[in-house]
Amino acid sequence: MGIINSSPEASLNASFSRWFPTSGEIAFISQSGSLGETVLEFFGEMGLGVSLFINMGNRAGLSENDFLTCLAADNRIRVIFLYLESFANPVEFRRLVEEVGQKKPIVVLKAGRTEAGAAAVA
Repeated sequence: MGIINSSPEASLNASFSRWFPTSGEIAFISQSGSLGETVLEFFGEMGLGVSLFINMGNRAGLSENDFLTCLAADNRIRVIFLYLESFANPVEFRRLVEEVGQKKPIVVLKAGRTEAGAAAVA
């Protein structure tokens, strides 16, 4: 778990990630540290800047819904990308995606939709 804020004002890596992305307009929230590392590396290879990376793990107190609420108000963020293995509160998540999605694009990669996938993320 951890957070990376690559904005010039913060330049913070409070995670176990060895990647420090170029600052940009993407916020990336991940439930998987290893997949998060891979995506950060991929974004870098593609020349995409990530201003904020949040590895929330198994949600130790805060959920994707809390982060979506905060990111909706952050004018530096233009796109929100999430990798989720499960939803803390699916009804609230859907409401937030519909609301925040009116202001900025949201891309969600949901793991564990098949029987084999569900077993892999369990």
